[in-house]
Amino acid sequence: METRLFNPHDRLFRFAFADLAVVKDFVTHYLPAEIGQAVDVDTLTPVEGSFIDASLQQHQSDALFRVQFREQTGEGLVYILVEHKSYADKMTVRQVLRYIERIWTQEERADPSRTSLTPVLPVVLYHGERAWHVTTDLADLIEAPAAFKAYMPQLRFLLWDLHEQDTTHLVGAAQMRLVIRLIELFWAEDVRERLPELAALVRELHEPKTVLEWVTAGLTYLAAKAPLEREDVEEIVRQLLPVDDEEGETIMRAIAEVWFEEGLEKGRQEGREEGREEGRQSVRHAVDRLVLLRFGVIPQRARDLLEVFDLAQLNAALDLAAEVDDLDDFATKLSDLAD
Repeated sequence: METRLFNPHDRLFRFAFADLAVVKDFVTHYLPAEIGQAVDVDTLTPVEGSFIDASLQQHQSDALFRVQFREQTGEGLVYILVEHKSYADKMTVRQVLRYIERIWTQEERADPSRTSLTPVLPVVLYHGERAWHVTTDLADLIEAPAAFKAYMPQLRFLLWDLHEQDTTHLVGAAQMRLVIRLIELFWAEDVRERLPELAALVRELHEPKTVLEWVTAGLTYLAAKAPLEREDVEEIVRQLLPVDDEEGETIMRAIAEVWFEEGLEKGRQEGREEGREEGRQSVRHAVDRLVLLRFGVIPQRARDLLEVFDLAQLNAALDLAAEVDDLDDFATKLSDLAD
């Protein structure tokens, strides 16, 4: 089974793009208009699997979605590759070529009788420290005489570069705008001064569960850059949440349980440095707290598994605790982590 090491960008991407409303917003508002017009975004459905090279799983995330065309019969695939490297890599286009071939191989295995290839739209989402400045076209990597050129493979990916976006006028639902604002602030030096921008978006979320999930995800993401002290988190949560009512106080206490009392980020930091038992236990207790907060009970089988999980499995369990909709789903997927 694939076990990903903790990567803050990967975790935020997987959390956000698990929400189809975010994916629809991204395709509709943040890709070229002709793309959004060519597909019926209401038919977007996720396709299981990751197609990334094992050696690049710490530097990339991906998601695949099936979608129906608007003005012609048939369907296509939208493949979103998130490039987490802090720099533009000219070999990304070659990697995309490999990943598309793996997608087609998966399609062929699912239906060996098919005689055509499903069109795949490759989208690379880049949020490094500096703007993308290398090619997006495979042809630029191949130096060949004219006689060869006509027979070379052709591929170009659609680049979404954070540096090229007008982030002063974000559109779409609050969740999509939160994703963009968070990845923008990850590299910013004035995060604290810009918290009101996040607060305004959080206040557009109405469901307490949604608020809890997004504030916790945002804190976890930003804390990966610079560990947050208790006072930092208290100040951030107060700015982000309307804590002057009972509902706000409840959400505030829930986030405090995860962050303050169990030292989630302290455990992650120590686990990354040495894999020490203290760090493992801190993450394990954070999983316990989050499951109790969301579902009220931890099944004994889950307790037994968490007791023996290593740090990578515990980090994956923490992701599950934040993402699943019910306790049965958590227990099932937790057992899968043990296999």
